[in-house]
Amino acid sequence: MSEEHEKYEVATRPVDAVQAAPDMLDVIRQVASAPDANMDALERLEAMYERSQDRTAKAAFNAAVVRFQQECPVIEKADKAYDKQYARMDRIWRTIRPLMKACGLAVTWEQADPDGARIVLAGHLRHAAGHSEPLRYVMPVPTGTKGMNEAQQYGSATTYAKRYATCAALGIQTGEDDDGNAAGMADGGLLTDAEADEVGNLLRDSGADVGKFYSWAGCEDIYAFPRAKLAEARRMLRAKIAKGGAA
Repeated sequence: MSEEHEKYEVATRPVDAVQAAPDMLDVIRQVASAPDANMDALERLEAMYERSQDRTAKAAFNAAVVRFQQECPVIEKADKAYDKQYARMDRIWRTIRPLMKACGLAVTWEQADPDGARIVLAGHLRHAAGHSEPLRYVMPVPTGTKGMNEAQQYGSATTYAKRYATCAALGIQTGEDDDGNAAGMADGGLLTDAEADEVGNLLRDSGADVGKFYSWAGCEDIYAFPRAKLAEARRMLRAKIAKGGAA
């Protein structure tokens, strides 16, 4: 093991944070056990100890995230939907779980609440030493998706939100760096929530084939729809609605 790698091993080891500042603990015990214990001094010592623990835990967390990003491989887009390659959440998780364990990291989700036409996902990226950082992601719920009831639509949005939030928090890369959307991003990026809702409603009202529509747009779903094609998509779907939609 190289000296640099050994430093990361030490910095990310949870026990180092838990056992930090033993001398200060001894001082606190001595002050607390004294017959004439000064409560103000004891409270200040306890506050100093807690700050020291927090700093140690945060340093271990930061070192763990750095190590994770240095060692995490680019995850291949080996899954396919609507003729578009992507990386499924379950395969991402199977790939990163051993490294997460080695780094003492974990992702927890405490909230996935519907908010109108959106899912609000909230959780934490946690380290075994005790430090955590909040995670939050808002994802529009797809509408007009054939073969999916409302519960399935919310479930799909929640899964996508977890995938995007996890990858963003840990710096996980899937496939090529531009995620296959370089042209779309260069010409306005992705749809806003309101635009995604609009396209979803137009899809539903027109009765268009969702798979063929996303294949034409060069994306896997509404969340990756290139904004550069929004005007043309509106024109096509509105024309189909005017003709009476699908048979």
